[in-house]
Amino acid sequence: MEAMVENLNLIVEKGSELQSWSDRLVKAGLVWQSAAVLARELEYLNKLAAHRGFLVARFEAFDSAKHLSDLQWPKFDKAEWVERVGNSG
Repeated sequence: MEAMVENLNLIVEKGSELQSWSDRLVKAGLVWQSAAVLARELEYLNKLAAHRGFLVARFEAFDSAKHLSDLQWPKFDKAEWVERVGNSG
C-alpha cells in the first residue's frame, strides 16, 4: 500500500514539473512538443479522477485488512488524497 500511495502522490506532484517543462518548450519555440507534454499531464490527471472511486475502495480494503496491530502500517489520509486529486484536475 505504501508504494501505491507514493506512486499516486508522485503523479499528482509531477504536474508542476510537467508544466515547467512545457513552459521551457514554449520559450524554445517548440509549441507542438509543449502541447504533447500538457496532453500527457492531462491524461494522467484524468485517469486518476476516473479511477478515484476504485482507488479509494482499494485503500479502504487495505485498511480493513490490518489485523496485526503491532506492525508499522503506512499512514494514509484518504480524505486528503481524494481532495488533492480532485484539486489537481
